[in-house]
This record gives sequence, C-alpha cells and structure tokens, in this order.
Amino acid sequence: QFRVGGNPYLTGEIPSQLGLLTNLTTFGAAATGLSGVIPPTFGNLINLQTLALYDTEVFGSIPPELGMCSELRNLYLHMNKLTGTIPPLLGTIPWQVGNLKYLQSFFLWGNSVSGTIPSSFGNCTELYALDLSRNKLTGSIPEEIFSLKKLSKLLLLGNSLSGGLPKSVANCQSLVRLRLGENQLSGQIPKEIGQLQNLVFLDLYMNHFSGKHP
Repeated sequence: QFRVGGNPYLTGEIPSQLGLLTNLTTFGAAATGLSGVIPPTFGNLINLQTLALYDTEVFGSIPPELGMCSELRNLYLHMNKLTGTIPPLLGTIPWQVGNLKYLQSFFLWGNSVSGTIPSSFGNCTELYALDLSRNKLTGSIPEEIFSLKKLSKLLLLGNSLSGGLPKSVANCQSLVRLRLGENQLSGQIPKEIGQLQNLVFLDLYMNHFSGKHP
C-alpha cells in the first residue's frame, strides 16, 4: 500500500516509476498538492484495488491504461481538473467499465467529463455508489443502471442529461439517494418511483418534467 493523503504541502508530479510496483493494492494521495497527469504506467498495477486521487491538482484526461487494472474496486477522482471523456477501458467497446467486476464505488464528480454514461455500468454488480455529478455528460440515463441490486447512491446532478426517467427505476430497490437535479430530463415522473421503499433522498429539481407528481 502507498498512502500519503492529507498532506497539502506535498507537491510535484506523480512519478511514473510507481507503475513498476505491480503488487500495489492501494494508492492513496488524496488532499495533497500533487499535480500533473495520472501516469499511464498505472495500467501496470494489475493488483490495484483502490486509487484515491481526489482533491488534488491533477489535470488532463484519464489514461485509458487504467482499464488494465481489472482488480479495481474503488476509484476516487473527484475535485480535480480532469478534462476530456471517460476513456475506453478494456476490449473494443468504448467505456467498458463493466469489465471492472469488483468495482464498488465510482466517484468522478466536479470535473469536465463529457460524453454519455456507459450502459456497461450495469455489469458492475457490486457497485453501491455512483457519483458523476457536476460534469458535462449528455444523453439519457441507461436503464441498465437500475438493474443493479446493491446500488444505494446514484448522483448525476449538474449535467446535461436528457430523456425521461425510465419506469425501470423501480427495479433498483436498494436505492437510498437518487439525485438527478440540474439536468434536462423531461416527460412525466414515473409512478413506479413510489416502489422504492428504501429511498430517503430524492432530488429532481431544475429539469423539464411535466404532468402531475405521482
């Protein structure tokens, strides 16, 4: 494990040589002054389970080489200056986050990530928290996400998502927090949302929903 988080006076770029530590399971450098890009050599960390780089000065795009980290469970990249799109992760289909079969939480809020939300998130059966808020995401919310049986937090507010909220939202009985505010969602709010018996926080403000509240 490599942990240097919580040291705001730790500055400089992340050494690419860290990619040689192939037995590394945790890289924790959150809340530091580290800058530069995420080294593509991190794709060599085939045993990496947790990558925590939130609240730093890291910029640039997310290297597609991270897709080689097939053991990745926790990816924390929020509160940075990342730009571009979520890269292809594995295989020939872009955005294959679904190959990260052990992924439990994915936090990417507060960046400039664009493109659509990959439907392959539906293959991440261990996922319990997904936060893509405050980015530049477009397109609709993939129905596959609502097939996840352990997802308790889905936070997508502050993007440019469109389309409706599908009736299949009722399939995700584990949902506790559902935040979809500040998007361009439209249509009626499905009455099926009332079937989410564990839901304690629902946020749909600043959209284009029409009709009556169910």
